[in-house]
Amino acid sequence: MNTAQGPRARPRLGVIGDGFLGRCEWDTWFTPGLVLDLRGAALSADGLAPLTVVLVRVEPEALVLSTGSADGACGIVDLTHPDRMLISIEHVLRTLHAALPGTRHVLQALPPADARHAPAIEALNDALEGLCVALDVGFLPLRPHFAQLDGSMNPDLVSSSGQLNRDGFETWIEMLDLAALLPEAVRPRRLPVPHHVYRPPGASGVRPEPTFG
Repeated sequence: MNTAQGPRARPRLGVIGDGFLGRCEWDTWFTPGLVLDLRGAALSADGLAPLTVVLVRVEPEALVLSTGSADGACGIVDLTHPDRMLISIEHVLRTLHAALPGTRHVLQALPPADARHAPAIEALNDALEGLCVALDVGFLPLRPHFAQLDGSMNPDLVSSSGQLNRDGFETWIEMLDLAALLPEAVRPRRLPVPHHVYRPPGASGVRPEPTFG
């Protein structure tokens, strides 16, 4: 037990998917122990059943499905077969939604890749957003913060491996909170100053009162 931080919380926010989020500093934004990070667990037919058993045992208040890393670790990310990927994600959502009816489910949009794949990813995200509406699942879009004008990923927010770097993770956390998709009990406890807002050295962020004369 970390006595400096107090006792660790019971896991109440589950996160599944592949490695897109990178090295997540969960304890910076959430009560230590509150997040159950199960990224990397297979979401294919063989891996989904044991993962569901774990989640049902924990009964998290919210569950976020994040996919999109080039590593494809969760077994459902394959931009070469978009129709197959859509079917796979739909199967995962329906399975988990049925197993955890009292949990708030959130699907993160597929992140940008390169400009060549931008139209396919946009079409997939439109279809996924419609599915989320039908299933009463929250949908977290990543545009425009993560996409450049040509639809490719903003290189300032990812590492060379395609995973989010620290700025990218902070932006993701900020977007998740501002979208108000999580129950109050599992929302981030604080947010950083948005990295895309320039503040001169010594600036407090408070606009000065106007002076006259």
